[in-house]
Amino acid sequence: MLRDLGSRIEDYARAVAESLPLYVDHDQLVELFLRRESIEDELGQETVAAAAEKTLEEADRGLVKRSARLRRRFPEVFIDRPPDVPRRYWWWYLDEKAQPRGQRLASTTS
Repeated sequence: MLRDLGSRIEDYARAVAESLPLYVDHDQLVELFLRRESIEDELGQETVAAAAEKTLEEADRGLVKRSARLRRRFPEVFIDRPPDVPRRYWWWYLDEKAQPRGQRLASTTS
């Protein structure tokens, strides 16, 4: 049975906060990116509680915060990125200093 979207967001957030700093293999990062992709796809079809949305935003900020380290540690993830990855999957473009939509909006209104 598939877990509900809110639970998957919590799992993603926990992975960013706790597991991501411990990753040693680029496949682990790819798995995290695919997990985030699945969440993004489902967000287009389902609404989530405000708390889950906030958790997702905080986790995304944590991912961006670690982007320089990820680029240094796992450059192959970005070099070998498939050419047809949509830009809305911004996490695949951290090497280009991409940011989540909400964060871009906040930086333009500040």
